[in-house]
Amino acid sequence: MPLPSSVCKSWTQASTSVGFPSSLCFERGQRSGIAAPQPPGVWRLAFGVWQWSNGHCLYVRGIGWLNRLSSHEFRTLVNLARAKPPRYTLQEHIVEECILSENLSEILRPKVHHAVRELVAAAGIDVSDWAHDRNGVAIKNPNENIYRSFKWSFGGMGEPVALCVWHEEIDWAVTPPALTGNTKDQQDDLNALANKAVSTEVRSRFGIKIRRTRDFQNALYEAYSKRQPVRIILLVGKRTDIDDAATESSKVRFRELDAVPWYVHAFDPYTGAYRVIRGIEQPPAISADPFADLKDPGLEAAFQSFVEELGVTEREAIIKARVGQGPFRDALIARWKGCSVTGCSALDLLIASHIKPWSQCTTPAERLGAANGLLLTPNLDKLFDRGFITFDKQFRIRLSPKLKLGVALELKVDANMRLKSGADKDILPFLEWHAQNIFVA
Repeated sequence: MPLPSSVCKSWTQASTSVGFPSSLCFERGQRSGIAAPQPPGVWRLAFGVWQWSNGHCLYVRGIGWLNRLSSHEFRTLVNLARAKPPRYTLQEHIVEECILSENLSEILRPKVHHAVRELVAAAGIDVSDWAHDRNGVAIKNPNENIYRSFKWSFGGMGEPVALCVWHEEIDWAVTPPALTGNTKDQQDDLNALANKAVSTEVRSRFGIKIRRTRDFQNALYEAYSKRQPVRIILLVGKRTDIDDAATESSKVRFRELDAVPWYVHAFDPYTGAYRVIRGIEQPPAISADPFADLKDPGLEAAFQSFVEELGVTEREAIIKARVGQGPFRDALIARWKGCSVTGCSALDLLIASHIKPWSQCTTPAERLGAANGLLLTPNLDKLFDRGFITFDKQFRIRLSPKLKLGVALELKVDANMRLKSGADKDILPFLEWHAQNIFVA
């Protein structure tokens, strides 16, 4: 008697995902009616009689928790199935389900060192531009394109998304496995180290890591917003601690592409917290994300490639001009209606300025949200950027002791100024950041 097509389909999909022949079938989950709790990392295997050409048979009937099945026994079964695909003899009266407990972490631990480009291509991403370096010079072996190979995220903008993830970062103890993290915390840590660095070379190294983290976040956010699957490139090797990132780089020993797609189930645009789960599609959104459909001009690939070649000062100036347009500026105009301090309504003359600079922002909410912005006249914008003025918790202006009184008078700035009615408590954390990190006290 043939099995129902729906069952065969689920068996085939699950077995293919871990590299088994389609006749060796795995399904996730706990069988109804089994009272015992399901151990972490358990797979449910459904089969009847397996007969190999050498006459050996594996025969299972009944339902039970085989938690003591050794890794060696499990591998033997796997290798036999791969090396000598069995002739599957189905006899309805003996087809049962049993539980095989095996550490999925070990099954998916990379054991081959594939080139990054090959895995990115396998994820369905166009790799034609890997044939040239950043200057357009042809590369003999595209797999050796170092600039692209060292990125942490790939694709997006209409293509599939692929992320490089350390095997040890994944929580393999839960079923299904999950990747949780916080891109804001990671960027904050890197920014703090970069700001303390004395050497230009060290600051540059941190800058590269910050941009890679930001790209990783942007790829996650895009997959989350568009409900797209994520392909995970698993890595094992020597992972460098963030405190040593100034002088050391992580070294990958093996890398492989997980055959099963992952899905971003949570991404908080305010906190940077995320959760990615293997094999289970993202559930319907509970609440609308105000930033999901907004494009950040500062994150466009061509623009990022251009500014990477610039010095710090020039890069900051160009980024400020670039991101001061588009949705961020529109949000500030809607909030302030005019200059945040003077009330000047000549919008064409006003500058959309981040309170916490764009380069230091670590979430979509910080980069695009009106809470992290002021609309200022050019003189106030320049003073604010240079740290000669800031605003306290009551939204009153503070003048730096380094700002000469004569200069302040010439620029029409005085101690009685304050932010207008657009100011609200959501702006306070950013004003505090500016006072601590930019303001010249």
